[in-house]
Amino acid sequence: FYFWFGDWSFRLELRVLSYFFLTAVFWDFLWFIVNPHFGWQKFKPALITWHKSWLGPWPLDYYYGIGISLVLYTFSYCHLVIGLKNWFYIFTLLLILTLFTMAIRVIIDKNK
Repeated sequence: FYFWFGDWSFRLELRVLSYFFLTAVFWDFLWFIVNPHFGWQKFKPALITWHKSWLGPWPLDYYYGIGISLVLYTFSYCHLVIGLKNWFYIFTLLLILTLFTMAIRVIIDKNK
């Protein structure tokens, strides 16, 4: 996209990479939530063996993905506070949409 319209820059590339890492975390988690064979109740280290390391209720990869996303996005701005604020807006939006998806999954499961 950036190449076709001539808007490519190193900062925009950092933002795209930041979006990728953040989206990958939410995408992976939502795969478990939406998958009829898993769901929130089965989101546990004992049942998800391909995520080797866990910290609390989340795979360690999620923390890495979120951290890398935050760093890349912050470096894509000249002003640190603006970068952090914008990244937290995006993170919050994805979190709200994920919680909404989880609520729908719970409603669907109760109506079965």
